Amino acid sequence: MHYIPTSGPLVHARARRLDHDKLSAAKAEFEELERLGIVRSSSSPWSSPLHIVKKTNGGWRPCGDYRWLNDETKDDRYPLPHIQDLNANLRGNIFQARSRPWLPPNPSCSRGHP
Repeated sequence: MHYIPTSGPLVHARARRLDHDKLSAAKAEFEELERLGIVRSSSSPWSSPLHIVKKTNGGWRPCGDYRWLNDETKDDRYPLPHIQDLNANLRGNIFQARSRPWLPPNPSCSRGHP
């Protein structure tokens, strides 16, 4: 199970207003991610605002603004190792990278509903 300890109360941010183009792009992206099984609906009390960034091709990229959540997250006592050390450990091994580096699904205890 994956759990991120926090140091304060839960973080809840109000949704930002989006113009029609940005809202349509965000809905289309999240519908596609849900169809692929990458995200799912939730009624969690935790929330972060959505930020929409213009892509170089003229489209829109939805991004989460997690600054308030990051402020409440406790520091990790065991940070990630140096990338050079990781690469040295991989030398001589074969591995397969995924074309879409999505995070694994959240554990059921962090979801608001099934």
